[in-house]
Amino acid sequence: MTTIRTILTRKKRRYFLALLFAIPATFILFILGTINTIFGLIGVACFPLVLLLLFGLQFSIRCPECRGILGFALNWPITWDFSVSKEIKFCQRCGVNLDKEIATGDKQK
Repeated sequence: MTTIRTILTRKKRRYFLALLFAIPATFILFILGTINTIFGLIGVACFPLVLLLLFGLQFSIRCPECRGILGFALNWPITWDFSVSKEIKFCQRCGVNLDKEIATGDKQK
């Protein structure tokens, strides 16, 4: 059994980890684009990836109970470890406690 908070934290961390690599890579490719145009073209191609990741961070993190979008509410109280803040206790859509344990697909022995 796992809690809703851990599921949401896992999703949030995946997006932040991808952004951690995508944003600097895009800027480095833009800078290298001044030397060789192929790097600049790759940087331009990577920029929509960064926008897509930011869009996903805001709109694809959903409550497992009601499927309501929680991205904006969970992302702006940024914690040092990119987890869901302990100050957020309930889903803003359905009111379920985020520390409630739910069944995942794991079989328990």
